[in-house]
Amino acid sequence: MTNITILIIGALLSISILYLVRKGKMHGPYATWWLLVAVCAIVLSIFPKIIDWAAAQVGITYPPTLLFVLSVSLILGFFVCVRKHALRAKSFLQFPLVDWNGRISTIGKTPRRPFLGF
Repeated sequence: MTNITILIIGALLSISILYLVRKGKMHGPYATWWLLVAVCAIVLSIFPKIIDWAAAQVGITYPPTLLFVLSVSLILGFFVCVRKHALRAKSFLQFPLVDWNGRISTIGKTPRRPFLGF
């Protein structure tokens, strides 16, 4: 019963990810990571002995520990991807531009008000 539940959750996750990509709400690297999670959930629900076999090959005596380590690795990889894109967006927002009056300005900075002499 648990395997069927995990299979359904994986299938719904993959369908919703593909829907979000199609609508333009989720982009490349994020969709890739989440589709990898969905595929892993589907495969492990169909073949649950894979975790036991892989843990025995690595030398881990308690197989759910391997699943936990792989999950944490996936999450860290996702955060590295998000951080890289956030830094790229920040550098783009700080790129100096020339406004309509020919002055160099930076997007994201608050404009200075002119001094009126009061």
